[in-house]
Amino acid sequence: MIDGELAFPDEEPSANWHELRLGTAEGLAVTVRRESDRVVFVVWGNADAKLVQGWNALVWAFAETGSGQIHTADKSYTPTDYRTQFDLPASLRSDLPDDPAC
Repeated sequence: MIDGELAFPDEEPSANWHELRLGTAEGLAVTVRRESDRVVFVVWGNADAKLVQGWNALVWAFAETGSGQIHTADKSYTPTDYRTQFDLPASLRSDLPDDPAC
């Protein structure tokens, strides 16, 4: 969804979008809200592990692409630090040296 309107998966939002709802393979959604000086990512408090991984991947990807920082309730992270310290899908962790999949 883009600003409360249904959208096709390949549809691009306008330059002045305010809210996106992005679906995951599991059918759950992450809401992305654009504010004047930041982007906020929202999931329900009862999110399962796969949704949290998807949320973390989106947070990391937006920060990495936009050369931004990730602010949590506790501290701020660079995209590189966030990627190494938070649970992301295996496809985004496969080249990290401490990943058990390596």
